Amino acid sequence: MSLTTTPVTTGQQARPGWWDEPFGVFQTNLREIDAGLDVERTLDAVQEHGAGVWLLNVGGILSHYPTDLDFQTRNPHLAGRPGGDLVGDALAAAGRRGVRLLARMDFSKVAPAIADAHPEWLYVSPTGARQEFEGLVSVCPRAGYYQHRIFDVLDEVLDRYEVDGFFFNWFGFNEVDYAGRVHGVCHCAACQEGFREHTGLDRLPERAGDEHYREWRGYAAATIDALTARVRAHIAARRPDAGLILGTAADVLFHEANNAIGRTLWPYATGESVSALRSARPGKPVLVNAVAFWDMPYRYAAEQPEMLGQYLTQAVSRGANPSTYIMGPTGGIAYDGLAAAAAVTRFHRDHRDVYTGLAPAAEVALVRPDPLDDDGRFGTGVPEHRGLFTALVERHVPFDVVPAGALADLAADRFRVVLLPDLPSLPPGAAEALDRFVRAGGSLVATGRSGLRPDGTVLDWFPGQRVTTVDAEPAGLRSSYLQLDDDADHVEGTRLVPRHGRHHRLTWRDGTEPRYRLVEAAPYGPPEKAYGHVPGDQHVCGVRAHGAGTVVQLPWVVGTAYRDTRLTALRDVAVDLVAERLADGGRPAVTLDGPEQLEVVVGRSAAGLVVHLLNHSGQRGNGYGPALPVHHVTLRVAGRAGRAARALAGTATVLDDGDDLLVRLATVTGFEVVVVEDGVTGTVEDEEADVGDVIVVRGGQTDRVVEAVRAAHPDVVVAPADDAGALAAATVATGRLTDEEVARMPHLAWVHSWAAGVEGDVGPALRRRATEPGAVTVTSSAGNGAIPLAEQALLLMMMLGRRAPRWAQAQREHRWDRFTHDELHGRTVGVYGYGNVGRELAVRARAFGMRVVGLRRRPAGPDDPVDRMLPPDAVDELASVSDFLVVAAPLTDQTTGAIDLDTLRALGPHGHLVVVSRGGIVRETDLVTAVRDGVIAGAGLDAHATEPLPADSPLWDLPNTIVTPHNGATTPSTADRGTAIFLDNLDRWLARRPLRNVVDVARLP
Repeated sequence: MSLTTTPVTTGQQARPGWWDEPFGVFQTNLREIDAGLDVERTLDAVQEHGAGVWLLNVGGILSHYPTDLDFQTRNPHLAGRPGGDLVGDALAAAGRRGVRLLARMDFSKVAPAIADAHPEWLYVSPTGARQEFEGLVSVCPRAGYYQHRIFDVLDEVLDRYEVDGFFFNWFGFNEVDYAGRVHGVCHCAACQEGFREHTGLDRLPERAGDEHYREWRGYAAATIDALTARVRAHIAARRPDAGLILGTAADVLFHEANNAIGRTLWPYATGESVSALRSARPGKPVLVNAVAFWDMPYRYAAEQPEMLGQYLTQAVSRGANPSTYIMGPTGGIAYDGLAAAAAVTRFHRDHRDVYTGLAPAAEVALVRPDPLDDDGRFGTGVPEHRGLFTALVERHVPFDVVPAGALADLAADRFRVVLLPDLPSLPPGAAEALDRFVRAGGSLVATGRSGLRPDGTVLDWFPGQRVTTVDAEPAGLRSSYLQLDDDADHVEGTRLVPRHGRHHRLTWRDGTEPRYRLVEAAPYGPPEKAYGHVPGDQHVCGVRAHGAGTVVQLPWVVGTAYRDTRLTALRDVAVDLVAERLADGGRPAVTLDGPEQLEVVVGRSAAGLVVHLLNHSGQRGNGYGPALPVHHVTLRVAGRAGRAARALAGTATVLDDGDDLLVRLATVTGFEVVVVEDGVTGTVEDEEADVGDVIVVRGGQTDRVVEAVRAAHPDVVVAPADDAGALAAATVATGRLTDEEVARMPHLAWVHSWAAGVEGDVGPALRRRATEPGAVTVTSSAGNGAIPLAEQALLLMMMLGRRAPRWAQAQREHRWDRFTHDELHGRTVGVYGYGNVGRELAVRARAFGMRVVGLRRRPAGPDDPVDRMLPPDAVDELASVSDFLVVAAPLTDQTTGAIDLDTLRALGPHGHLVVVSRGGIVRETDLVTAVRDGVIAGAGLDAHATEPLPADSPLWDLPNTIVTPHNGATTPSTADRGTAIFLDNLDRWLARRPLRNVVDVARLP
């Protein structure tokens, strides 16, 4: 398994707005002949549908308002509308009703006259031809129309209309047109130059499957992400309360649910896509646009009603907002599925309390492979992923989908089990994140190629050691089996499953528990000769402990085998491995007694634990028909006895079974939602009650925090940490706790540190509690001091470059000392640990005309103001290209002592070291040697390995060295920001949403 696939770009941070609350959308995609649209009648239909947002065509290919721009075509049919302005009429009518209006923009094409005037804007096929369809000409996202002119269109709309946001349609590279014709990769001049800059390659591929096509897709995605970020920033600057619905850098993420001729239906496509988006970008809402017609060439033919309902049910179950998309005005084309779509949209609206802040909460993660990650021999991991997806659904194992590109950001405590389905490769940082996850107590189940390197070796913490043989040809697999009864000394009468699909035979490391003996092939025909199978000495699966967790490796495509055969014995091989790992650390949180057609989706919101049951019994061929009612379903919620629960669509009987809560549902038709409320709040004195959160506050702005919590959450008990009764009952604490205090806090679940680096606040007792099962969560105030620390770094850089200590000495001596010194303009700053501080420093350094090179696990995103981003193992390379090396990383077991004499030699005699985060990252004895011997020019130190810095430290007297007492971030605003971070996290905690700044305590030094 190589480690080179492209990671997911997380885009900019979530921007708050009206879109953070649940909303429903109705889209009328208008033709040019619809300029006379009756806006009042349309709004009647929008509101009746249950939507509070209307998505209306505004501009781009055709403007539905009187544009004055010569590169945008005004709809000629507006001449027949009184006033000539459909957008203005719609906005006024929507405003009177309290309905939001989104502007639908499509910049993918222009009229031929505009194309003729600006050929440099056009999408050019590899043959040199331009792309034309129905009298319109496609333009390229890299060229001038997209890069410049669309901002003029946006400004014209924003100047005239107070729309609530924008949606961009067909925002990408049009390799295939509406008719399905493949035009291939764009070869315009802008793309040739851009592709060369992005990849270093001189020649563009022509179409999918060509050499370097994957690099083209990476360049195309980066181009769209960067442009989306610019559009989002432009809209936010012009109208902060207007959102952008689009790709990874937008305010609202988007998925379109539709059918297509010749495309085999993947029944779970919508739920999978939403889950992947929510996992990779948890701070951003998602909108699912369900298409009411059956495929683009048949826009006047209605989609099956149950299919449309299924799209939206899957969407809301995973936390997305529903949108219904029709062609033309309401009441025109007959779309039979609108009633089904409206039912889900109104349900979502009517249960706003349940869907507000609904976040994924499954204990199992199923990784989704990159569909372009093809090792050139065995294809992608998509078939395996889909087989395992189906298996988990049918066995009622709740799970969330995590894109392979997001694995590097996997929190060690987010899941109990992670399932890797035949991944050909891992993106940078993913293997390390998975290693931390397992060491912290998680379980990893890997199938197929997952964990294997191209040279046949295996990740060194996996059970397998080396690939000996790959059995991939059907002829070599026929009549061979896996024997599930490991202790049997014979074949007949034991449990066997067919070894169908690719199998990498491995040698196993010491300490591995072998599973499933391989029964080699023997004759299978004619019947008279079908015998001779014997249990072999090779095993197909291995289980091995790693740290506090476990790795299960099954180098066989069991999911693909299940997809191809539908043998439940194969399904159970895969799912039993997951279920075993869940049982190893306790019981699953949610289990279901019901038929396999019910999918279980688990989430959490302010309402409590939210369980959706989706009935897939209507799935047939390439669509869905009416679902069969499912009767006598029982949901078991572990450890929730005594909690209130309710069903939202039907009725439920709720009773206790020991420590568990049982919710019995008489009938589930299309879908059901069960809400299990959290415990009631109590008082500190009532120690026998099932109390809610009790918060003790130490450090920071204690009085302000206590007052703010009491004002915002009057039902929550909050007190200073010197209140002994509160300390004993506390579930949440802030500041530094002694080991004795931690021992007296049995209910402690979350500790927030007022520091950005928490190593000083995490003592041995808290460290143990934070790394054991049922662990205490630790969060930091990372980001609170980013601005002043960036300013401190810039100050030290200026002082060092201008040799300020020499001026200070001359002033003390009353001596006029003029000398030549350096300037920041044109110099390079290298940022070791490009995070919150690094980003703020990069913005300021850029303003001084500096070049910025960062170092972190993730590659640079479209909004990172850096010239280059290096991986963590390139410290010396970072130093070698830097005039100023700024240390801004947290202190972890990996960063401790990372800046040594070799790094300082790479920095060189003209380079300066600046430390603003943690002194322990630098080997101080090496630093003293480097400055004294002229290995580097000097150092600016605001952080030190030992603080306060001892009076006899040689650092005080080093030449051209500036020492400050680690107070670069000691500003009132730093404290204010730290308080704001905690209060925001408290809101998230009480709403059972993911916290910000969660610390991986296992990585602390």
